[in-house]
Amino acid sequence: MEQGFFLSVADKYKDTVYRIALNYFGNKYDADDMVQDVLMKLYTSNKQFESNEHIRNWLIRVTINTCKNTLD
Repeated sequence: MEQGFFLSVADKYKDTVYRIALNYFGNKYDADDMVQDVLMKLYTSNKQFESNEHIRNWLIRVTINTCKNTLD
């Protein structure tokens, strides 16, 4: 993923990812770590996104799945 595009997407959706992670973990430290993990997955992903809505939905699903996997 191109760095400039990644930075704009990360800035736009980091609060959404944080709120989901905070809901799962209940503390800001684990939620912050999860934001980093999810955004790294986005950065290293080779996935082609169709729209901003597609990126948002992908990030939400990855955040939920990663939180669940961490808590198991």
